[in-house]
Amino acid sequence: MYVNFEKFVIELYKLLGKGKESKCFLAGSFIIRDDDEQLFNSLERDNRWVPIESHKRFKKYPWISKIKVRDRRISNTTGLELDCGERGKRIIRSIKYYQFKWSPTSKVPNKMKKKAKYVYLKLERSLSTEFIHILHVMQSKKKKNNRKKMERIQKR
Repeated sequence: MYVNFEKFVIELYKLLGKGKESKCFLAGSFIIRDDDEQLFNSLERDNRWVPIESHKRFKKYPWISKIKVRDRRISNTTGLELDCGERGKRIIRSIKYYQFKWSPTSKVPNKMKKKAKYVYLKLERSLSTEFIHILHVMQSKKKKNNRKKMERIQKR
């Protein structure tokens, strides 16, 4: 099945809505149930392996994943603008993703363990291997560390 990921993201954000009752967000990720693996297989058509594993929350118990984190371009355009109204806007160009499922030892019904599959999907400004992405990661880590230092100083 071919998926136009630009249209997919646009439709996803239409579901989130705009305005006061909106669930729209500019930073975060989606977890999408994909038992028949149509989404995952479509993502796999033009993926790039990401050499540095990140966003591994769903690779730990009670879930499992043998799939490395991958990313792919959304389209060949200059990017897709996400518009959350008063919450702001963001340009995205790629999707970071991996597939995961429940661990055999997790405390969910056996039916879920055997059938349920999920895709972790995060919209990004650039591919993980591009210099600009690495720069953004370094800057955000620096800001986070500075914030933690300030919090420790304020607690004294």
